[in-house]
Amino acid sequence: LWPVADEVRGSVRAVLVAPDARRQGVGTALLEAIETDLRQRGATEARLAEGAPVYLTPGVDTRAAGALAFVESRGYVLFAESVDLTADLDQPFDTHDDEARLAAEGVAVHRASEADRAGLAALLDAHWPAWQAEADRALGQAPPPLHVAVREGRVLGFAAHSVTPLARGRFGPMGTAPEARGLGIGAVLLRRCLRDLRDGGREQAVIGWAAALPFYESAVGATVARRYRRLAKAL
Repeated sequence: LWPVADEVRGSVRAVLVAPDARRQGVGTALLEAIETDLRQRGATEARLAEGAPVYLTPGVDTRAAGALAFVESRGYVLFAESVDLTADLDQPFDTHDDEARLAAEGVAVHRASEADRAGLAALLDAHWPAWQAEADRALGQAPPPLHVAVREGRVLGFAAHSVTPLARGRFGPMGTAPEARGLGIGAVLLRRCLRDLRDGGREQAVIGWAAALPFYESAVGATVARRYRRLAKAL
């Protein structure tokens, strides 16, 4: 469960039924049981798969026609779509000139350390509180797979990768404070993270749950790998 504005969202992470037990009402019974539990715990909406800070997928893969038909027949409706991107890492990801330009504007970009924890927490509390757990996991690694942009002690942007063992090779989350957008901070932080992955021996990175496709296409030549349908149901 996670509160958002005047509602409480619940997450249906997965409903799995053995092939030989399908079409016998097992999936429906399981889904209804989950919905009942969420409703009793105060949820006003159920979403499929997603749920910060840890989610299985950002929605239902569009290739899963049977799963889509099942959940749509049980009242789940589309409210958005999302994509996973991939980026080839055979690139220089040079950020020297851009970092020099940002430095001239008082913005320093560096790998995060414990000294950045409070400033990063303040940024996340203001804009993306659900990502705090992922930031904490990244800061707990050595070296942290997390980069920040800071001006006068204030964290303006961050980007991370490989925040959990299951997310090795995956980029995200990232964010730039609204008042600092347009400076090129996001592109620098993205390239720093992908450079980490390249230097670690990877040939390709996954950019999960990407909302700004043109940005990633322009910054690192990312392409769409998977598409998801995000579905929800009022409880």
